[in-house]
Amino acid sequence: MQLLTNAEIRALNVNETQQHIHKIDAHIYWCSRGLNSTSNRMKASFLRQKKTLNKRLKSGRVVPELSECGNVIVRSSFPHSHLFENYYHKLGYTRMTGGDGYAFSMVNKKKLIIVSYCEGDVTEVTSSDEASFVDELEFTELFYI
Repeated sequence: MQLLTNAEIRALNVNETQQHIHKIDAHIYWCSRGLNSTSNRMKASFLRQKKTLNKRLKSGRVVPELSECGNVIVRSSFPHSHLFENYYHKLGYTRMTGGDGYAFSMVNKKKLIIVSYCEGDVTEVTSSDEASFVDELEFTELFYI
């Protein structure tokens, strides 16, 4: 694992920044178990970079990830598909595509949000206007066909 340069840090979006923080945590964890050989100086550099990344996230200086249609993407996870579907159904979402329990999408047309679930990974796409929402719906439907 390598440290990122300042230019690479500035180019990261929110999801990439969070992912890099998790990579640093994993690297330090395995170093403490003796599986990665990293000097104490390098560990300190990783921890400083993690601190910098966390500060950028908290201050809002990191750009959001955008879909091909220009909508904001937020990634997360949810352990069980049936609990996920029940939770979002209570929030006013309706099932749009899928049906095998491992991969499906739900939509809230009032909030202009599409939420996709695939084996525990959740992708929430929020549109800013009706036109981009329709484009995102078409893109999601084509993906599942």
